[in-house]
Amino acid sequence: MTDAKDITIMLVDDDDMIRAYLRLMLRDLGVENILEAGTSEKALREMKLKKIDLMFLDINLPDADGIEFTKIIKANQPDCDIIMISAEVTVARVNQITQSAANDFIAKPFNANVIEKKLSKILANLST
Repeated sequence: MTDAKDITIMLVDDDDMIRAYLRLMLRDLGVENILEAGTSEKALREMKLKKIDLMFLDINLPDADGIEFTKIIKANQPDCDIIMISAEVTVARVNQITQSAANDFIAKPFNANVIEKKLSKILANLST
C-alpha cells in the first residue's frame, strides 16, 4: 500500500476552518504534503506546479461549481483522485456527485474516522 507521507493532497474549500480541520486530521494520519486553496482559480494554479494525488474538493466554491470543476481537474491531472465534500446532502446533489469525475463523497460535518477510511481506500487504490 502507498504510504501517506508519499502523496500530495490538496484541500480546496473556501472555509478556512474546514481546511484547518482537514489539515490537522491528515497530518495525524501521516500526510506530509498538503496544499490548500480557497478558490478553484488558486487550486488550478497550484495544480500546474505540482502533481496532486488526492483532492478534497468543496462542492460550492465562490468562483466555481465543484461538480464542473472536477472536469477541469481531470483534464489537467487525470490521475488525481477527488473526494467531494458538502453540507448539501440531497438526493439530487448526491446523484450529481456520483455522475461527476469525483471518486467519492463526504458529507459535512465529518470526523477523523471518516477521513481515515477515505484516505485508506485511496492509498490502497494507488498501490494497485
